[in-house]
Amino acid sequence: MPDYRPKLTALRIFQRAFGEGSVISTTHIKKQMKERNFDMNDVISVKDTGIIEKDPERDIKTGEWKYNIRGEDTEGQPLEIVFSILGDRKVKLITGWRP
Repeated sequence: MPDYRPKLTALRIFQRAFGEGSVISTTHIKKQMKERNFDMNDVISVKDTGIIEKDPERDIKTGEWKYNIRGEDTEGQPLEIVFSILGDRKVKLITGWRP
């Protein structure tokens, strides 16, 4: 399990995972995508427009650090995605919502 990463480092890992690494979508985020009307194109848009404003929180079940990235979907609407870092080029998408 990766250690804590500073916000800027976590943002770069998130961005790099989409091009040079891998992105894992949990069952939960897949369900949220349907219920909250967003898709992977919107998540990619958040990758390009988003920032991580607050410090990550440790997941008490998995021990992973969870980061929140807030950006805009493909239509310019706000969208927030929660993810964890599994490696230098690998992230797991946990959930998402429209703030």
